Amino acid sequence: MLLIFKPWRSFEDLKTGDECWSSAFDDYAMPANMMEIVENMNIEQECKDAK
Repeated sequence: MLLIFKPWRSFEDLKTGDECWSSAFDDYAMPANMMEIVENMNIEQECKDAK
C-alpha cells in the first residue's frame, strides 16, 4: 500500500534502511480520503470472495 499511496522517488522515501515494511506502513499517516479508498478496496475484495 505504501507503493500506491505514499509519494516516493526511491525506496528510502518509503522506509529507512533498518525499518521493516510493516513498521513503515504503520508509521505512515495516511490521509482520510486515502483510507476510505483502502476500505473500499477491502470491501470489494470481500464481496468477490463471498461469491
